[in-house]
Amino acid sequence: MGIADVLQKNSQLKFTAKARRVGVIDIGSNSVRLVIYDVVGRAIQARFNEKVLAGLGRGLTESGYLNPQGVEAALSVLARFKTLMQVQGVDEELPFATAAVREAVDGPAFCAQVRNEIGLNIRVMSGIDEARLAATGVIAQQPIADGVSGDLGGSSLELSVINDGYYTGGTTYPLGPLALLPPEWLREMEHETPDPVNFVTLSKKLRKRIDTELEGAVELSSSRDTLYMVGGAWRAIARMHMELNDYPLIILQSYEIDADQLLDLTEKLQAPDKKLLAMMHNVSSKRAKTLPAAAAVLNGVLRAGKFSKVVTSSYGVREGLVFEQMDKGLQRQDPLLSGMQAMIAETPSNWDFGAALGLWLKQAARHMLPERLSEAACLAADVGSRMHPDYRADMAFEQMITAPLSGWTHEERAAVALAIACRYQRNFQHTLSATLLDGDMSGKARGLGALMRLGAHFSGRSADLLKYSRLEIRDGSINLDVDEKMKNLMSEMVRKRLGQAAVIMGMEPRLSFSGVAAEL
Repeated sequence: MGIADVLQKNSQLKFTAKARRVGVIDIGSNSVRLVIYDVVGRAIQARFNEKVLAGLGRGLTESGYLNPQGVEAALSVLARFKTLMQVQGVDEELPFATAAVREAVDGPAFCAQVRNEIGLNIRVMSGIDEARLAATGVIAQQPIADGVSGDLGGSSLELSVINDGYYTGGTTYPLGPLALLPPEWLREMEHETPDPVNFVTLSKKLRKRIDTELEGAVELSSSRDTLYMVGGAWRAIARMHMELNDYPLIILQSYEIDADQLLDLTEKLQAPDKKLLAMMHNVSSKRAKTLPAAAAVLNGVLRAGKFSKVVTSSYGVREGLVFEQMDKGLQRQDPLLSGMQAMIAETPSNWDFGAALGLWLKQAARHMLPERLSEAACLAADVGSRMHPDYRADMAFEQMITAPLSGWTHEERAAVALAIACRYQRNFQHTLSATLLDGDMSGKARGLGALMRLGAHFSGRSADLLKYSRLEIRDGSINLDVDEKMKNLMSEMVRKRLGQAAVIMGMEPRLSFSGVAAEL
């Protein structure tokens, strides 16, 4: 879908950038979390996120009941969350509970108490609901996802098959750390972090149980190359992998890991050395206590699934729930372009110029970044207009590469960020783009930046003036044809920008007025 299509479908977004505000409360076996989202068209933007590790499911396997201290903590934080949603103007409340409340004898009583005392109507999800929504969350973030999604919660693991952007089935397995770990271990966790040395012996027993549970998992026999990791514990492991490998971009969303490397790390986390122990201390204390068990489950999934690549997903059940409520037309839109629109919608001049610039560059599309990335860069081409000129390129680069948008890889982030930085500074350099981009991608990003720079200078960043010129690339040359009536727009600086773009792209610059060749 191109810019013109997106603008046509979302034509009112420019004038009505008001978001629909949705509050999602996730009552899990280990934690209770509130995320408030602003939903603008296809874009899902988290504006508030708070979590409390209540431990509702601790001891559930042994007793069959919710943990009393966990219930007390959950009721307290749910009352707070209800108030926060009210004062933040939430339009729709979506509280839901997963495995612990679903399986506990007193789960229905807990839901009734929350409804009567706090006014929240909790939806208790089935395991299949969780599997479907976790996969839907992955798809919401990456529409062309293809592989298996794995969502590890406190009490359960949900595995789902995603076939070219569509959920095709999933199952829940009782493999969450709180369901796996023995009662004495869980009791010790309430007071202190268990000795990792003791986990070495325990892990052998866990491996056998994990392998038995996963032996008949149809999701892991689907011959898919990619595992999409969902869930806080697994994201913590991905962050440790980043740190161990000195990865330069600390963004977990769409972080890709070689499956063999992750398999090795999960083995080591079950018997951590001093370095890993020190890293585990950087994780929240309650999360660190279950990390070896989470690593054991991930290890089992990797061995059974024989994956080649693992992708971290920052979207899961919560985002899947929000996405599932959108109409099919919105769901089919490109999340990157929709997110970029939402990000710039509050500045109409940026919107107008960026959209016009994207259309102006259409004829040069095959010489630039892939179309959707070029369109995204053009939409944000004026993002640095209100920044200090001495820092504009650097700040625009940082804003783009860290933008909280979905639908792109780390490499694609770096490419769009580099293009926008080069729109402000011809020879812009940054360690992140140098590390994440190969020569071809970097060259195309720089070329796009140079052409955006040319368009901005010719038009004075005016969407209306761009229509008096036409850009075309053919026969190894960049041709700028300007309407004869507007030839006064061709200043010395614009001619210079045309020449610079040609040099960067390895082409010859050519100028004409209403089709008649002119000297540059």
